[in-house]
Amino acid sequence: MATKIGEVIDRERLGGLQVLVLVLTSLAIIIDGFDIQAIAFAGPVILKEWGLSKAELGPAIAAALIGMAVGAPFGGGLGDKIGRRLTIIFSAVFFGAATIATAFSPNLTALIILRFVSGLGFGALLPNATALLAEWMPTRYRAPAIGLMIIGVPIGGMIGAAVAQWLIPAYGWRACFLVGGVLGIVLAGVLAIGLPESLRFLLRREGSSPKVTGLLARAFGRDRVPDHVIPDDEPRKAHCSEVLRPEHVRVTIGLSLAFFANLAVTYAFFNWVPTMLTSMGMPLDVALRGALYFNLWGLAGALAGAVLINWLGSRIGLLLVLGGAIIVAGAMGYTITTGVPSETAMIVGLSAAGTLVSGLQACLYSLAASAYPTTCRSAGIGVVAGIGRLGSIASAFLGGAILSLPAGQAVFFVVVAGVLILAVVGVLVVNRHAPPARRAAAG
Repeated sequence: MATKIGEVIDRERLGGLQVLVLVLTSLAIIIDGFDIQAIAFAGPVILKEWGLSKAELGPAIAAALIGMAVGAPFGGGLGDKIGRRLTIIFSAVFFGAATIATAFSPNLTALIILRFVSGLGFGALLPNATALLAEWMPTRYRAPAIGLMIIGVPIGGMIGAAVAQWLIPAYGWRACFLVGGVLGIVLAGVLAIGLPESLRFLLRREGSSPKVTGLLARAFGRDRVPDHVIPDDEPRKAHCSEVLRPEHVRVTIGLSLAFFANLAVTYAFFNWVPTMLTSMGMPLDVALRGALYFNLWGLAGALAGAVLINWLGSRIGLLLVLGGAIIVAGAMGYTITTGVPSETAMIVGLSAAGTLVSGLQACLYSLAASAYPTTCRSAGIGVVAGIGRLGSIASAFLGGAILSLPAGQAVFFVVVAGVLILAVVGVLVVNRHAPPARRAAAG
């Protein structure tokens, strides 16, 4: 009797191989997050060393985000064709080498070009890591597992901010990129040794092959392997256009809006917090501490967001997180209009913002992983995340322009609150939300 792969994974206990997939994909996202945010930590020093204005630094910050916007859908489509594992490994090699090259940038033009090239690798990694993890996890653990993986982004930023506090004064801003790039190359080697391919991808490409049987035996024990395993859905040739089929179009539109807003806000904080705080007269160590706390509390937010949608379902969970984020952004903007806030007030506000913004991102990736089928899961995540990168690109340019205004710091937070309302619209457009885990398991 044929058994669907989803039924096999859902009925078994969480095994060591599945935990290994979670650990390795999370490690990949941590290093990805470190390298993405390196420009933010180096930004204040680059401004001073090269005599640039905030607006002139904007294209260098935007370059990686533009690369990510291109790399996410391309990498997602590639993952659906050649495999999630190979695409993840190639992405790590690619962004690692490009980040090392960035350390030797002689001028702003070279910095912009090399950050764009790095962004191609950054963008390709995340949709494939999300799809691979989602396809190895049982339904009851999928949202929390993706939440754990997504916290790699703030962990990478947190580690980067902490390292930058001593690395930049001692060795200069170029050392941040050099360290991040070497980590990317080492990561590729670790992944090549330990990361397995998605069972669902292998079944769709090869059928119930010895490779699939071997991975099932490693995961659950040889005596637990069914005689014949089949894919969950009807096999179809993978193609990015799949995400625009009538049954997926509302999911794609809604998630694209929500990702656009979330990534615009996320990277506005990632890229401009140190510069914003130094422009308010705070020393560099306090500015880097603000970035550190934003990322640190993002860990709790990503985990809490994953638990929330597992408990309440994605629609209610996302709307609750968004409501909290809008309130926090509005409160921070109001506080700044009443006078220069204390360092403590800014750290507390950034901590709350980090919690909610990272929670929103974890929820969105979890929803995207459950809303698309195997045939277009990597492509679907890649397309909506790629469109979302347009928001992060806009924030790179607009952040510098807004902070250059006389009341730029207050306007910054007002704009953040307004952009988050767009995410509310996107969540309401999506017509295939993840139900609470208990209801999904009962179904």
